[in-house]
Amino acid sequence: MYFWCLDAEVAAFQRKFQARGIKNITVRGMQSFLSTCTGTAYRWWYWYGGKQDDVVARVTPIIQAAARPTATVRERVNAKNVWSFFVLYTWGGYHFDTGIEADTTRTVRLTTYNQYKAPAVLTERSIGYCHIQRSTLGGVNGMCSTVASASEWRDGHGRNSTEDGRVGYHDDVWALYAPRYDARVFRSLYWYCRIWDHLELKRRAIANERDEEAYKQASRYAVIDALNTGLSHTDKGACRDVEKADFWDAGASLNDGLIAELGIRKRYYGSHR
Repeated sequence: MYFWCLDAEVAAFQRKFQARGIKNITVRGMQSFLSTCTGTAYRWWYWYGGKQDDVVARVTPIIQAAARPTATVRERVNAKNVWSFFVLYTWGGYHFDTGIEADTTRTVRLTTYNQYKAPAVLTERSIGYCHIQRSTLGGVNGMCSTVASASEWRDGHGRNSTEDGRVGYHDDVWALYAPRYDARVFRSLYWYCRIWDHLELKRRAIANERDEEAYKQASRYAVIDALNTGLSHTDKGACRDVEKADFWDAGASLNDGLIAELGIRKRYYGSHR
Protein backbone atom coordinates (compact mmCIF):
# COMPACT_ATOMS: atom_id res chain seq x y z
CA MET A 1 0.00 0.00 0.00
CA TYR A 2 1.25 3.46 -0.90
CA PHE A 3 0.64 6.65 1.08
CA TRP A 4 0.99 9.66 -1.21
CA CYS A 5 1.96 13.13 0.01
CA LEU A 6 4.00 16.16 -0.99
CA ASP A 7 7.76 15.57 -1.01
CA ALA A 8 8.28 17.90 1.95
CA GLU A 9 6.03 15.72 4.12
CA VAL A 10 7.51 12.30 3.31
CA ALA A 11 9.92 12.08 6.24
CA ALA A 12 7.30 13.23 8.75
CA PHE A 13 4.79 10.60 7.64
CA GLN A 14 7.47 7.90 7.60
CA ARG A 15 8.22 8.71 11.23
CA LYS A 16 4.53 8.59 12.11
CA PHE A 17 4.06 5.13 10.60
CA GLN A 18 7.29 3.85 12.15
CA ALA A 19 6.24 5.11 15.58
CA ARG A 20 3.06 3.06 15.27
CA GLY A 21 4.88 -0.05 14.10
CA ILE A 22 3.26 0.05 10.65
CA LYS A 23 5.52 -1.64 8.12
CA ASN A 24 3.24 -2.43 5.18
CA ILE A 25 2.75 1.17 4.01
CA THR A 26 5.26 2.90 1.74
CA VAL A 27 5.27 6.71 1.86
CA ARG A 28 5.91 8.29 -1.54
CA GLY A 29 6.34 11.89 -2.62
CA MET A 30 4.19 13.06 -5.50
CA GLN A 31 6.69 15.47 -7.07
CA SER A 32 9.52 12.91 -6.94
CA PHE A 33 7.31 10.29 -8.52
CA LEU A 34 6.24 12.61 -11.34
CA SER A 35 9.88 13.44 -12.09
CA THR A 36 10.56 9.76 -12.84
CA CYS A 37 7.59 9.25 -15.17
CA THR A 38 9.03 8.75 -18.63
CA GLY A 39 8.19 6.78 -21.73
CA THR A 40 4.68 5.73 -22.64
CA ALA A 41 3.35 4.47 -19.30
CA TYR A 42 1.78 7.82 -18.46
CA ARG A 43 0.55 8.95 -21.86
CA TRP A 44 -3.13 9.00 -22.58
CA TRP A 45 -5.16 8.57 -25.75
CA TYR A 46 -8.22 10.76 -25.96
CA TRP A 47 -11.37 8.71 -26.48
CA TYR A 48 -12.79 11.31 -28.85
CA GLY A 49 -9.99 11.59 -31.37
CA GLY A 50 -6.39 11.02 -32.33
CA LYS A 51 -4.76 13.67 -30.14
CA GLN A 52 -2.16 12.39 -27.71
CA ASP A 53 -0.96 14.43 -24.73
CA ASP A 54 1.39 13.91 -21.84
CA VAL A 55 -0.64 13.46 -18.67
CA VAL A 56 2.41 14.18 -16.54
CA ALA A 57 2.75 17.62 -18.11
CA ARG A 58 -0.86 18.35 -17.14
CA VAL A 59 -0.66 17.06 -13.56
CA THR A 60 2.84 18.25 -12.56
CA PRO A 61 2.15 22.02 -12.33
CA ILE A 62 -1.00 21.33 -10.29
CA ILE A 63 0.99 19.37 -7.71
CA GLN A 64 3.80 21.95 -7.77
CA ALA A 65 1.32 24.74 -7.06
CA ALA A 66 0.04 22.84 -4.01
CA ALA A 67 3.61 22.51 -2.73
CA ARG A 68 4.10 26.28 -2.44
CA PRO A 69 4.67 27.37 1.19
CA THR A 70 1.77 29.80 0.82
CA ALA A 71 -0.66 27.23 -0.61
CA THR A 72 -3.93 26.98 1.33
CA VAL A 73 -5.51 23.79 2.60
CA ARG A 74 -8.14 24.08 -0.12
CA GLU A 75 -5.49 24.31 -2.85
CA ARG A 76 -3.85 21.16 -1.53
CA VAL A 77 -7.17 19.35 -1.40
CA ASN A 78 -7.81 20.29 -5.03
CA ALA A 79 -4.38 18.91 -5.95
CA LYS A 80 -5.16 15.75 -3.99
CA ASN A 81 -8.31 15.35 -6.07
CA VAL A 82 -6.30 15.58 -9.29
CA TRP A 83 -3.85 13.02 -7.91
CA SER A 84 -6.69 10.65 -7.02
CA PHE A 85 -7.87 10.52 -10.63
CA PHE A 86 -4.28 10.40 -11.93
CA VAL A 87 -3.20 7.30 -10.00
CA LEU A 88 -6.61 5.70 -10.48
CA TYR A 89 -6.26 6.05 -14.25
CA THR A 90 -2.57 5.19 -14.62
CA TRP A 91 -2.32 2.47 -11.96
CA GLY A 92 -5.87 1.28 -11.39
CA GLY A 93 -7.04 -0.46 -8.22
CA TYR A 94 -8.19 1.37 -5.11
CA HIS A 95 -7.63 4.95 -4.04
CA PHE A 96 -8.61 6.00 -0.52
CA ASP A 97 -8.60 9.35 1.23
CA THR A 98 -7.03 9.63 4.65
CA GLY A 99 -9.62 8.96 7.32
CA ILE A 100 -10.42 5.52 5.88
CA GLU A 101 -10.25 2.76 8.46
CA ALA A 102 -11.30 -0.85 8.87
CA ASP A 103 -14.78 -1.47 10.22
CA THR A 104 -14.08 -3.51 13.35
CA THR A 105 -17.38 -5.39 13.00
CA ARG A 106 -16.56 -6.72 9.53
CA THR A 107 -13.79 -8.33 7.52
CA VAL A 108 -11.99 -6.04 5.08
CA ARG A 109 -12.54 -7.33 1.54
CA LEU A 110 -10.88 -5.27 -1.18
CA THR A 111 -12.59 -6.98 -4.08
CA THR A 112 -11.56 -6.46 -7.70
CA TYR A 113 -14.13 -5.13 -10.18
CA ASN A 114 -14.29 -4.54 -13.91
CA GLN A 115 -15.67 -1.01 -13.59
CA TYR A 116 -15.27 2.47 -12.11
CA LYS A 117 -16.85 2.65 -8.63
CA ALA A 118 -17.44 5.21 -5.86
CA PRO A 119 -19.47 5.39 -2.61
CA ALA A 120 -23.04 6.73 -2.62
CA VAL A 121 -26.26 6.88 -0.64
CA LEU A 122 -28.45 4.46 -2.57
CA THR A 123 -31.75 4.74 -0.70
CA GLU A 124 -33.07 7.07 -3.38
CA ARG A 125 -32.06 9.20 -6.34
CA SER A 126 -31.88 12.55 -4.61
CA ILE A 127 -29.46 14.78 -6.53
CA GLY A 128 -30.46 16.61 -9.70
CA TYR A 129 -27.96 16.59 -12.54
CA CYS A 130 -27.63 18.17 -15.95
CA HIS A 131 -25.92 16.61 -18.94
CA ILE A 132 -24.51 19.70 -20.63
CA GLN A 133 -23.99 18.33 -24.09
CA ARG A 134 -22.27 21.28 -25.73
CA SER A 135 -20.39 23.16 -23.06
CA THR A 136 -18.88 26.55 -23.90
CA LEU A 137 -16.61 26.62 -20.83
CA GLY A 138 -12.99 27.04 -21.85
CA GLY A 139 -11.00 23.82 -21.73
CA VAL A 140 -14.02 21.53 -21.83
CA ASN A 141 -15.86 23.36 -24.61
CA GLY A 142 -17.65 20.95 -26.89
CA MET A 143 -17.33 18.16 -24.34
CA CYS A 144 -20.39 16.64 -22.67
CA SER A 145 -20.24 17.40 -18.95
CA THR A 146 -22.41 16.24 -16.06
CA VAL A 147 -22.87 18.71 -13.22
CA ALA A 148 -25.17 18.89 -10.24
CA SER A 149 -28.16 21.19 -10.70
CA ALA A 150 -26.93 23.26 -7.75
CA SER A 151 -23.29 23.22 -8.89
CA GLU A 152 -21.25 26.40 -9.14
CA TRP A 153 -20.27 25.16 -12.59
CA ARG A 154 -23.73 24.82 -14.12
CA ASP A 155 -24.06 28.39 -15.36
CA GLY A 156 -20.38 28.55 -16.26
CA HIS A 157 -20.91 26.14 -19.14
CA GLY A 158 -22.82 28.76 -21.08
CA ARG A 159 -26.46 29.72 -21.52
CA ASN A 160 -26.58 28.11 -24.93
CA SER A 161 -25.61 24.71 -23.55
CA THR A 162 -28.09 21.92 -24.15
CA GLU A 163 -29.19 20.59 -20.76
CA ASP A 164 -30.74 17.21 -20.09
CA GLY A 165 -31.99 17.11 -16.50
CA ARG A 166 -31.52 13.82 -14.68
CA VAL A 167 -31.57 12.61 -11.10
CA GLY A 168 -28.69 10.67 -9.57
CA TYR A 169 -27.33 9.49 -6.27
CA HIS A 170 -25.50 11.48 -3.60
CA ASP A 171 -21.94 10.27 -4.13
CA ASP A 172 -18.39 11.12 -3.05
CA VAL A 173 -14.73 10.43 -3.84
CA TRP A 174 -13.26 9.26 -0.52
CA ALA A 175 -13.03 5.73 -1.92
CA LEU A 176 -12.56 4.96 -5.61
CA TYR A 177 -11.84 1.90 -7.70
CA ALA A 178 -11.22 1.30 -11.40
CA PRO A 179 -9.30 -1.01 -13.72
CA ARG A 180 -6.10 0.50 -15.09
CA TYR A 181 -6.55 2.91 -18.03
CA ASP A 182 -10.31 3.03 -17.59
CA ALA A 183 -11.74 5.44 -20.19
CA ARG A 184 -14.33 6.86 -17.80
CA VAL A 185 -11.69 7.65 -15.17
CA PHE A 186 -9.72 9.40 -17.88
CA ARG A 187 -12.77 11.53 -18.59
CA SER A 188 -12.93 12.53 -14.90
CA LEU A 189 -9.20 13.27 -14.82
CA TYR A 190 -9.20 15.32 -18.02
CA TRP A 191 -12.31 17.28 -16.99
CA TYR A 192 -10.96 18.06 -13.53
CA CYS A 193 -7.55 19.15 -14.82
CA ARG A 194 -9.31 21.60 -17.14
CA ILE A 195 -11.64 22.87 -14.42
CA TRP A 196 -8.64 23.34 -12.12
CA ASP A 197 -7.54 26.22 -14.38
CA HIS A 198 -10.87 27.95 -13.68
CA LEU A 199 -10.55 27.24 -9.95
CA GLU A 200 -7.20 29.00 -10.01
CA LEU A 201 -8.79 32.05 -11.63
CA LYS A 202 -11.40 32.11 -8.86
CA ARG A 203 -8.73 31.75 -6.18
CA ARG A 204 -6.63 34.60 -7.54
CA ALA A 205 -9.71 36.85 -7.69
CA ILE A 206 -10.55 36.41 -3.97
CA ALA A 207 -11.04 39.85 -2.43
CA ASN A 208 -13.23 39.09 0.60
CA GLU A 209 -14.79 36.28 2.65
CA ARG A 210 -17.68 35.94 0.23
CA ASP A 211 -15.28 35.35 -2.68
CA GLU A 212 -13.34 32.84 -0.61
CA GLU A 213 -16.45 30.83 0.26
CA ALA A 214 -17.53 30.88 -3.40
CA TYR A 215 -14.12 29.49 -4.35
CA LYS A 216 -14.37 26.74 -1.74
CA GLN A 217 -17.89 25.84 -2.84
CA ALA A 218 -16.80 25.70 -6.48
CA SER A 219 -13.95 23.42 -5.43
CA ARG A 220 -16.30 21.05 -3.59
CA TYR A 221 -18.60 20.76 -6.58
CA ALA A 222 -15.76 20.43 -9.10
CA VAL A 223 -14.48 17.06 -7.90
CA ILE A 224 -18.00 15.57 -7.62
CA ASP A 225 -18.90 16.91 -11.05
CA ALA A 226 -15.68 15.36 -12.40
CA LEU A 227 -16.65 12.01 -10.86
CA ASN A 228 -20.13 12.13 -12.35
CA THR A 229 -18.90 13.35 -15.73
CA GLY A 230 -16.93 10.10 -15.87
CA LEU A 231 -19.57 7.79 -14.44
CA SER A 232 -22.38 9.14 -16.65
CA HIS A 233 -20.68 8.31 -19.95
CA THR A 234 -19.73 5.08 -21.65
CA ASP A 235 -16.15 4.22 -22.59
CA LYS A 236 -16.89 5.71 -26.02
CA GLY A 237 -18.33 8.91 -24.55
CA ALA A 238 -22.06 8.34 -25.03
CA CYS A 239 -24.35 9.66 -22.27
CA ARG A 240 -25.69 7.06 -19.86
CA ASP A 241 -27.67 7.06 -16.62
CA VAL A 242 -25.69 6.20 -13.52
CA GLU A 243 -26.93 3.00 -11.91
CA LYS A 244 -26.67 1.45 -8.48
CA ALA A 245 -24.06 -0.96 -9.83
CA ASP A 246 -21.72 2.03 -10.33
CA PHE A 247 -21.53 2.56 -6.57
CA TRP A 248 -20.85 0.98 -3.23
CA ASP A 249 -23.69 1.41 -0.77
CA ALA A 250 -22.41 3.88 1.85
CA GLY A 251 -25.46 3.65 4.10
CA ALA A 252 -27.80 6.47 5.00
CA SER A 253 -25.16 9.22 4.98
CA LEU A 254 -21.78 9.89 3.41
CA ASN A 255 -20.70 11.60 6.62
CA ASP A 256 -18.80 8.94 8.56
CA GLY A 257 -19.93 6.62 5.79
CA LEU A 258 -19.59 2.85 5.90
CA ILE A 259 -19.02 0.60 2.91
CA ALA A 260 -20.10 -2.72 4.35
CA GLU A 261 -19.22 -4.53 1.12
CA LEU A 262 -15.55 -3.63 1.60
CA GLY A 263 -15.50 -3.61 5.40
CA ILE A 264 -14.25 0.00 5.60
CA ARG A 265 -15.57 3.29 6.93
CA LYS A 266 -14.77 6.97 6.45
CA ARG A 267 -14.17 9.32 9.36
CA TYR A 268 -14.58 13.03 8.69
CA TYR A 269 -12.40 15.47 10.61
CA GLY A 270 -13.32 18.72 8.84
CA SER A 271 -9.72 19.23 7.69
CA HIS A 272 -10.68 20.33 4.17
CA ARG A 273 -12.40 23.53 5.24
